[in-house]
Amino acid sequence: MFRDRHLDFWGIVTIGSIVIIAVLLIFPLTRLILASFMTQDGTFTSTDNFSIIETYIEFFSEPYYYETLLNSFFVSILATIFSVIIGVPVAYLVSRIAIPGKIFIRVAIVLTFVSPPFIGAYAWILLLGRNGVITGWLQMIGITLPSIYGWGGIVLVFTLQSFPFVFLMMLSGLRSVDQSLEDAGINMGRSPFGVFWTVILPLVIPSISTGALLVFVTTFSDFGTPMIIGEGYRVLASLVYREFINEFGGNPRLASTLSILLLTVTFGALLIQRQFARRASFDQETVTPLGLRKVSTTKMVIATVIVYTIVFTAFLPSLTIVVSSFLESRGPLLIGEFTLDGYLTATRLPASFRNSLVLVLASTALCVVIGTLMGYVVVRRKNRITAIIDTMSMTPYAVAGVVMGVSISISFGGDPFFLAGTSLILILSYFIRR
Repeated sequence: MFRDRHLDFWGIVTIGSIVIIAVLLIFPLTRLILASFMTQDGTFTSTDNFSIIETYIEFFSEPYYYETLLNSFFVSILATIFSVIIGVPVAYLVSRIAIPGKIFIRVAIVLTFVSPPFIGAYAWILLLGRNGVITGWLQMIGITLPSIYGWGGIVLVFTLQSFPFVFLMMLSGLRSVDQSLEDAGINMGRSPFGVFWTVILPLVIPSISTGALLVFVTTFSDFGTPMIIGEGYRVLASLVYREFINEFGGNPRLASTLSILLLTVTFGALLIQRQFARRASFDQETVTPLGLRKVSTTKMVIATVIVYTIVFTAFLPSLTIVVSSFLESRGPLLIGEFTLDGYLTATRLPASFRNSLVLVLASTALCVVIGTLMGYVVVRRKNRITAIIDTMSMTPYAVAGVVMGVSISISFGGDPFFLAGTSLILILSYFIRR
């Protein structure tokens, strides 16, 4: 029957993909937009006492709110700049210099950004907090460090967790540069730095801009790090959460408005980067990728020290979490006595572990199965519909997790679905987000 109508299995997959995107992405975001314009009585009609754009007027007229937006821009832009400053040279050194242990370097760098952001923030508190390990060591020799709390700590954690985006994109870009271009520049009398600046760098600018975009979008929408280490420093993502919790049970208009503004910024950054990358890109055909450069032993040692210092600093929070899990603690202080009490306590919380495992496995299974089917349709059946599916399937990455959570809660938490407080709503959120 399906074949007579030219609707085979992959046609059903295409229709199913459209339905999933419409129900789990377009519908929640539409509800979120509508909620930001809703009046107190749940209508969209302005009155003498209330306007449908009241919350937007309130946001841009109250310093408390628009300063929060400026704070988010401030820490995200700084983190993006520092991530580029660190990620580009580290990627170049790892790619072009015979530094020992490159596999370890790549693995360590990847591990720094696959771990949850709040874990990194918590680890830096253990290290550089008021009672931190490094803080205590330095105080014993009379050195006082600036506080890790506030915008400085946020930028530090953002940078060390996010520069791997630039690192990986830069590595990918360098692989697309042909060795003959560098050789031609050197034969024309250019210095190695001159060749890098005038030949290689322009070719990898699109890759760097992609990495910078990922850093900006990730840090601008980060919720966990500012909540843990910000200590009163407001950013938009954490403000969305606070306002939604405060208004839960009523009409979360302000949280919806803040979410729309957060969404607008991330999508705006995505569009700007795409336009920039399109203009800066070059058509090139790589026959022989860039190889290792021959440098003196001194330069190789210096490059190795620089790379390992940065990688160790970025990987230190993960190492700290592992070590501290075996240490006895008294309040906020870690004592140099090894113990397994922490793991014994964790085994007494089977419900939490079981819930996390079930949610992860269920959402992962959905992502793998449905994502694979969508990917096959997009690649093998190119048309306008699959092009839309391709674009929309990447959209959730530009949506902050807190924004997606608010939109899913508004759409499915209450009448008529009543999924609030269930595992299903969490699985749906994880699935559409990833």
